[in-house]
Amino acid sequence: MESPKQQSGQYIIKEILDIIDRAYATEPTCNIHIEWVPGHKNIDGNERADEAAKAAAAPNIATPTTRMRSAQKRSIQSAMRTKWETDWKTGSKNAKRLRNISRHPDATTGLKLYGTLRERKHVVWISQLRTGHCHLNEYLHRFKIIETPECECGAGKETVEHFLLNCELYDEERDKLRRKVGVQGMRTSVLLGDNTIIKETIKYIENTGRFKLQQG
Repeated sequence: MESPKQQSGQYIIKEILDIIDRAYATEPTCNIHIEWVPGHKNIDGNERADEAAKAAAAPNIATPTTRMRSAQKRSIQSAMRTKWETDWKTGSKNAKRLRNISRHPDATTGLKLYGTLRERKHVVWISQLRTGHCHLNEYLHRFKIIETPECECGAGKETVEHFLLNCELYDEERDKLRRKVGVQGMRTSVLLGDNTIIKETIKYIENTGRFKLQQG
């Protein structure tokens, strides 16, 4: 629900997210709990079918060396993809942020994302926030440039998520952003990955003056 992929039943996920948005719009302090229940758990037939499907899909690395070259190529590609996926899934905090952004169904990158930005500084701002390598206190403190990672608002570390979603110093600017992108759009993965609203994120950054202050 938090990071929907391109699986089947997208319309169901969208409908649930819309309901959540309407609920928060009516009652902002409400607490919504969602729990996944595996429908096939402990059902013998389904369990055996699931095991058989996984076994059929698994690469057979013990096959003789005399197998066809095309089969060898597929096995190598499968091993490479498995290694890449492992590295991608177990990366650092910054990699986790990029993973969450890329998993959003409306996420874009490259020219499709950055091509919508007119000024070079806007491209820099978005790329810095996406990777976490920016002039926010948490990053500067990590390299001992400043003494503390805490935000000036006093409510915690000045992370990318804090700057975009929580910092009390920018409540007015954030309220303008929320009215433009909606409650559902107020997620880091959307604000930094959806090319249809990235310009609204740029306006928020400009209105806060946070990066201009650091550059000065």
